[in-house]
Amino acid sequence: MPGDTFLFKLANVCLDDTELFQTARIKDLEKSPCKESTTVVVDFDKSKERIAKHFELPLLCSCDALIIDEKNHQIDFIELKSIKKYLSLTNLRTIVSLKKRYEIFT
Repeated sequence: MPGDTFLFKLANVCLDDTELFQTARIKDLEKSPCKESTTVVVDFDKSKERIAKHFELPLLCSCDALIIDEKNHQIDFIELKSIKKYLSLTNLRTIVSLKKRYEIFT
């Protein structure tokens, strides 16, 4: 049943608990090279700061954002520096291949 899946529960926690989790459009993330993307993600940089403060934990390194994709049963970990690298490639075959994989960011 879809409502009982781990990803469904995780998505609901991330969207409902605005005290700990912050969502944003990719284009609005700090240092985002994707200036037109309106895809909503969990701003994991901001969220981890809130979680660390709330639970008195040390601040650790992490990805910049998360996409919780219930339909495909996956969590996408987004690192903006990597996206910037892919967007700047000049090899056409590589760009076409990557565009298929990263079409959500453009």
